[in-house]
Amino acid sequence: MGKNPKLAWAKSKNDKNITSLLNQVESGKIIYYSFINVAPFAIKTTAQEVLSIEYVSASETSATFLASVPLEAFSDTTGEELTIKAAYKNGDDEDKTFYPIETLSVGKHILNLFYPIQTVASNSARQFKVFLSVEGGTVKIGEGQIRATVSGQGLVSGITSWDGKIQITELFERLVVGTDFLCGVASFTESVQTKFISPHTAVASDTFSRLRFETQSFVVQALNENLTNTVIIRSYTMDTGSPGEYDHSVVLISGDAFLLRSDYSYLSTETQINYGKMNTLSIETVKYSRIDSLEVSVC
Repeated sequence: MGKNPKLAWAKSKNDKNITSLLNQVESGKIIYYSFINVAPFAIKTTAQEVLSIEYVSASETSATFLASVPLEAFSDTTGEELTIKAAYKNGDDEDKTFYPIETLSVGKHILNLFYPIQTVASNSARQFKVFLSVEGGTVKIGEGQIRATVSGQGLVSGITSWDGKIQITELFERLVVGTDFLCGVASFTESVQTKFISPHTAVASDTFSRLRFETQSFVVQALNENLTNTVIIRSYTMDTGSPGEYDHSVVLISGDAFLLRSDYSYLSTETQINYGKMNTLSIETVKYSRIDSLEVSVC
């Protein structure tokens, strides 16, 4: 049995389900922002920023941070272990309830970090930062060893170009002034008073003597001017094709010409009388300059 060519374009139920799933995956695809450090780190007791990822969201969503950090631990005391602590900062807000701490022995290790970003506002751009600090020794991280990502649905892809920001971080040890240095502040008394000050408009004045101009000749060249009077004639042309507005009781159109009406017809009206019938014909002659003839006919 061959296929019906008219049904070859039709989709089965399974095809429609697969297309629907593909559309859902496309609309809700996961976007990744990655990070690789370009400089090595030597981390001690002072918290040091080791990575920063900027991400942009198109809708309200959530995201996930993952990182794998190969490192090498060095203890200040032979045979002693050291601890490393991570702190997370999303934008300007540091999470002060979650500080993962791991105990390390001397040698090489892999530090795995995870942090769920529960709420990401729509149409926003934020930076996710990680700070590391060490107690009891030093941790060294090589160049290009930190591999981290921020991923989630609803994030904007294609934000890979440099935004023009250059961040510089400088770390220095605590300044020691001296063991016997005492610094104190003597007691003092201070008071504060307030008062209303009325505004005064600044006025500036200056007096100067009269300015004198020497005698100068003022000559006006001869003028020659004529006045003309131009008569403006306004005319309007009308034809029978587009006659405009006119009095139909006075003007007639015959063919393609305008004619003055010379014949006028009037009908009599019936008037009530006691017996029989009577018709009355009344003609207003005021608007005519003259009447040449009258003709009465019975209808």
